Amino acid sequence: SASRRDWPGARKTRGTMGPPVEIGHDVAVIDLVLHMYSRAPTRRRLAELWAKYTEDSATERKSKGFELVRVHHQTLTRMFCDDPDGEFLDIDDIRCVWEEFVDALRDASAKAGDPQPKATSTSYADVEQPAMQRSPSFAKLVKDLSSEATAPSSPKIERVSGKGMILGVGCSSRDNSARGGSEYFRRMQAEKGKMDGAALADQLVKKGLMRNLSGTFDADAAN
Repeated sequence: SASRRDWPGARKTRGTMGPPVEIGHDVAVIDLVLHMYSRAPTRRRLAELWAKYTEDSATERKSKGFELVRVHHQTLTRMFCDDPDGEFLDIDDIRCVWEEFVDALRDASAKAGDPQPKATSTSYADVEQPAMQRSPSFAKLVKDLSSEATAPSSPKIERVSGKGMILGVGCSSRDNSARGGSEYFRRMQAEKGKMDGAALADQLVKKGLMRNLSGTFDADAAN
């Protein structure tokens, strides 16, 4: 099998405070996303790169089988573009939806005979790397994100991915995660205290995630 250095989108980069790291090996794409989201100047640049990816992937996302990709892409667009000051969302919001998006992209872009990752895996590599291999537009996004990490003023990249995925391969934030439970809702309740369904729905709407009480995305509301 191909080594990690041969994966599309893999490249070496570094911030000014750390040694070179290999995208797809030392750090995951989610690390780059959160690295850029954590500071105001790069958060705005992240929105720009995401808008470019949106344009580049438009044809792909219209394809049959990409329905979930479109839903999660739309949610990430709201997250990256509607919160330029980073005051409305927390990191786990981004992580959960990112995991769902890339997992859906991996599934939708798969061809007959492509290997399936273990359903119990919590490794970002198991969802992000196949997506980079199968989707040229996603690989280009990864390249653009990693290029930003080489900016002279960029601090060392924090490896959030080292703790593993919140949800796990094949899980959604409404399903039982690999760590035992509906992680997104569990975290919300832990922070806000026990709340009834209406209050929970209100919190979701305020976060711009557009999920309804049945536990699915409200695609009509997001349009």
